[in-house]
Amino acid sequence: MKNRLFAVLALTLVATLNLLPSTAFAQGTAFTYQGRLNSSGSPANGSYDLTFTLYTTNFTGTAIAGSVTNSAVAVTNGLFTTLVNFGPGLFTGTSNWLEIAVSTNGANTFATLSPRQQVTPVPYAIYSASVPATGIGSGTAGINISGNAYTATTANSVSAGAVTAPGIASGQVVKSLNGLTDGVTLSPGANVSITPIGNTLTIASTGGGGSGWSLTGNAGTTAGVDFLGTTDNQPLELWVNGVRALRLEPGVSGFAGEAPNVIGGSSANFVANGIVGATISGGGAVNYEDSGFNYTNSVTADFGTVGGGQNNTAGSYGSTVGGGYINTASGYDSTVGGGAGNTAVGGSSTVGGGDGNTASDYYSTVGGGSANAANGLSSTVSGGEENNASANDSTVAGGSGNNASANDSTVGGGGINTASGSASTVGGGLVNTASGISTTVPGGYGNSASGNYSFAAGSHANATNQGAFVWADSQTVAFSSTANDQFSIRAQGGVRLDNSTSMAFGSQPREMLQLYSDPTSTYVYGLGVQTSTFYIRTGTNGGFAWYQGGSYNGNQNNAGGGKVMMTLDSSGNLRTTTGTIASLSDRNAKADFSPVNPQAVLARVSALPLTTWRYKTADASQRHIGPMAQDFYAAFNVGLDDKSICVVDEGGVALAAIQGLNEKVDDKDATIQQQSAEIADLKARLEKLEQLMTEKLGGAK
Repeated sequence: MKNRLFAVLALTLVATLNLLPSTAFAQGTAFTYQGRLNSSGSPANGSYDLTFTLYTTNFTGTAIAGSVTNSAVAVTNGLFTTLVNFGPGLFTGTSNWLEIAVSTNGANTFATLSPRQQVTPVPYAIYSASVPATGIGSGTAGINISGNAYTATTANSVSAGAVTAPGIASGQVVKSLNGLTDGVTLSPGANVSITPIGNTLTIASTGGGGSGWSLTGNAGTTAGVDFLGTTDNQPLELWVNGVRALRLEPGVSGFAGEAPNVIGGSSANFVANGIVGATISGGGAVNYEDSGFNYTNSVTADFGTVGGGQNNTAGSYGSTVGGGYINTASGYDSTVGGGAGNTAVGGSSTVGGGDGNTASDYYSTVGGGSANAANGLSSTVSGGEENNASANDSTVAGGSGNNASANDSTVGGGGINTASGSASTVGGGLVNTASGISTTVPGGYGNSASGNYSFAAGSHANATNQGAFVWADSQTVAFSSTANDQFSIRAQGGVRLDNSTSMAFGSQPREMLQLYSDPTSTYVYGLGVQTSTFYIRTGTNGGFAWYQGGSYNGNQNNAGGGKVMMTLDSSGNLRTTTGTIASLSDRNAKADFSPVNPQAVLARVSALPLTTWRYKTADASQRHIGPMAQDFYAAFNVGLDDKSICVVDEGGVALAAIQGLNEKVDDKDATIQQQSAEIADLKARLEKLEQLMTEKLGGAK
């Protein structure tokens, strides 16, 4: 873990050491340190406190001097200069490194910069100023520190500045060069030329077409002929600040140099022995932040690639890890784009990023998120958390805790949803399950589609039958289908169709609407169509009513404050508000007229049995009077059948009988009138006879 102050200041030392001797006349033990300081990726400006500590190694180890603190060092556009003084006796020719820490001025919270800076040769000039006063050299001649010659030369006998070029005899300088004589010969090595011209000795490289490779670039080179590298079977390395930054390894086996390995980044990165065509672009670390741990990127299979990051591994042929931390691509041609702790195990599998994701089967994919798994062939988890696509061609788009566990199943998102039926789908929502073949739950809460090809939506909808469609409102109790291919709706607020919507029921006769059914299906109310018949079904003892106005009331024949216009009870008794019932009797609506013999009708009526009775379904108090349909049909052969008497026929028969009776009355009236006339005539004749008798008898009666 980084030092907290360092994380806040984000200070980095980006320049190597520029160490200059002090300009004081007498050489002291202090030296000048020049550097560049960045803050959050940009040049720092301001006043900073710096501490310097001297070590004999570039990391770990025990300090041999310091720390020395320089306060309020001015930094302008990232550049600063300061004197460092560790005292005498430290720079004796061995390799030393500076460790530097920085703090904002006065904050006293120092952050250590990495890496340590190697001390370059300039400070060792300090050593020359400490030569013993007895002088340097040996033999019978020498120079003491005052500049005077003396015979017996001893250490420290030559003072600073006492020896100048004119004071050295020609041809004498090589006597101190590893024992060489005055006739020393300079011989050029491979690709080196030495050319003396007057007092100038020119040493040049003869490689690269005779021009050598310049730090400022080369011109006139020929690709394929001029190159920088090795000609034998050895790797080539580029170092930065004394640390390897790039390694190019030759190919092995049959691949030879045609498939070299490229290893960039930390020297801890490696390609396993015998591997060819591998690439590590960068990343990794040695002794990261003085933790003592190396963070290593590695390729352990041919043509594997690691882009960067830390502790990543491309472990199978053609596998790739783009970056991140502790990622592994172990499947053939598998890919991990980045993130942390991700694994692509299946061939051609992919993990785009995220944390703790796994693509474990061929062509499986995890786009990102956390703790997701694509375990089926060609399965996909796009993102989210703790999702699992565990079957072939299954998909989880996102969400949390979702599972697509059957072939071709899909979960779009939401939480704790399961698509466990082949080709099943859960669009989203929470705690939904599509377990039947080709079932669908678009969302909602606690819904289940378990019947094949079923659909469930809303809240607590259960499509348990094949082909069932179930919609349930927000109530928390379960609402389930009861039959195959059934459309079920629970909508406490009602079902509403807009003004442009009409309903059609097709061309198949059936009971289209079931308006009500009690739990035992004893009382069923519905509307339907039979062949050429529209019917209304009621339950046992059920009836029909027509109300005008009012509001709903559940009691039988209760208009809810409105007006009862008509009722038809379970016995078939039809009642209207006025008692008026009219039958169509338009002459234009009739045909096949035949005359009626009223006398014959009267005779049949006279012979027709009449009784009082009640319908079996009616109350005992509801009695009626009239003929039976069978007798009526036998007597008159009119109506629909012998089970019913049409009101129009019953009225017609009554009228015909009245006419027959009227004819009889007319006949009797004529007879009575005739008899009355005859009686009157007889009475008159009798009165005349009585008068004659009286007269004959002399008035006596």
